[in-house]
Amino acid sequence: KFLEARARRRAGQAVRGLMEQVPPRAILLRHGLELEVAIDEVRAGDLLRVPPNTPVPADGLVVSGTSWVDESSVTGEPMPVTKQPGDRMIAGTRNGEGALEMRSERVGEETLLAQVAARVEAAQASRASASRLADRVASWLVPAVSVAAVAALLGWGLWKADWTAGWTAATAVFLAACPCALGLAIPAALAVGVGLAARHGVLFRDVESLERAASVRILFLDKTGTLTAGHSSVRGFWTPPGEDAGTVLAQAASAERGETHPLARAIVDHAASQGLSLESPSRVQVTPGLGVLAILSGTEIRVGSPDFLRSEGVQMEPLDGPLAEALSRGEGAVAVARGRVACGLFLFEETPRPEAPLALQDLRDLGVSVALLSGDRPERAETMAKTLGIPRVMAGMLPGAKADAVRAAGPGTAMVGDGVNDAAALASAGLGISLGTGADLAKEAAGVTLLRDDLRAVAWTLRAARATRRVILENLVWAFGYNALAVP
Repeated sequence: KFLEARARRRAGQAVRGLMEQVPPRAILLRHGLELEVAIDEVRAGDLLRVPPNTPVPADGLVVSGTSWVDESSVTGEPMPVTKQPGDRMIAGTRNGEGALEMRSERVGEETLLAQVAARVEAAQASRASASRLADRVASWLVPAVSVAAVAALLGWGLWKADWTAGWTAATAVFLAACPCALGLAIPAALAVGVGLAARHGVLFRDVESLERAASVRILFLDKTGTLTAGHSSVRGFWTPPGEDAGTVLAQAASAERGETHPLARAIVDHAASQGLSLESPSRVQVTPGLGVLAILSGTEIRVGSPDFLRSEGVQMEPLDGPLAEALSRGEGAVAVARGRVACGLFLFEETPRPEAPLALQDLRDLGVSVALLSGDRPERAETMAKTLGIPRVMAGMLPGAKADAVRAAGPGTAMVGDGVNDAAALASAGLGISLGTGADLAKEAAGVTLLRDDLRAVAWTLRAARATRRVILENLVWAFGYNALAVP
């Protein structure tokens, strides 16, 4: 019982230790003055100063300054992360050698650290099927031990006429029996497992999710944002004979300069790298997810998917050759049209995460079968799968189809995703695993959230769950074995 109590106390200390990382006071910048205030007085939107070698007081964005920040206590990432203006800060992490100014967004109970602590506490307080089994066995053990003790008393007293020996035997049976080993060993092991995972940046929604993670045999992976970093770069730009590439590129970037779509940003960045000057369009009409129409100096410039431009009545014949070749290689393509005639073609490449090959090898070493599940074009998904050595590919799938595919795989399945379109599949899988950088809806649908933006954490999660299950089985063997030997 002492060992069990110590294990539970240490598991609770993991949560308390998380919350103690938030500093009790913060430096508030107001009207050019630095005011040291209690952390409870900080509000969303306040401008804060984070001196060197001090903990970050709130979640927010860097406004000015450059430094590195140790985020290992929250995300489990061992290497310091460089922070510059626009980068996100997490309360409870520790600033390095440079001073930073940040704009607070979430404070107190709304911070990521507070949510992590609340989720760990909820998971440790939840019940697992193994615990319920042990409780049922323990509920039968007490009456069985009572019957054995009474039988020992009556046996010695009636058969041997030695009631003193009978009382000694009956008392010894009661003292030797240990139902608490069955009732406490499993919950303690689960609580320790959940706490250990939290310190490594892995959040289990409940202990049932931890149990399911130990049984995963098939893992479905989303492509964009999961296997890849989620952003593309321009690999090449082609124009038909007679067109000036610089002019077409500048017009396309000018049309896209106000857009936030990843491909639009890639086009603007590519134009900037060429040193081209952009102009502001007089009118912009956006068709979400398909393309944009902009008026530049009285000229209509369309930028978007080839299918979208065709639907707009654009003559795509000048691009037929390079477009067909790009699609056959599984590359992404965005077309440009001046008026109703195509005049340029952007080719994009999407590279896998640098840690993806190692992460997939870790999963294979665990005996887990991996499949790629994507809503992208089959050609692009198959190219990515071939690059990473993934044997099974399902592409061109809408969110509902993703969920159906995961559900059809049966028990022992897990889905790793990060986007809103992955939420249904995450909820349909035996275990949903969401990347911490993903959409909120994906995190809500998942049973496990990885705070560290590293695919290798998936294999670590499964390995930790299996280790916890092994400890649970060992505890059961000891508890059953001890009672089976000691009571007789």
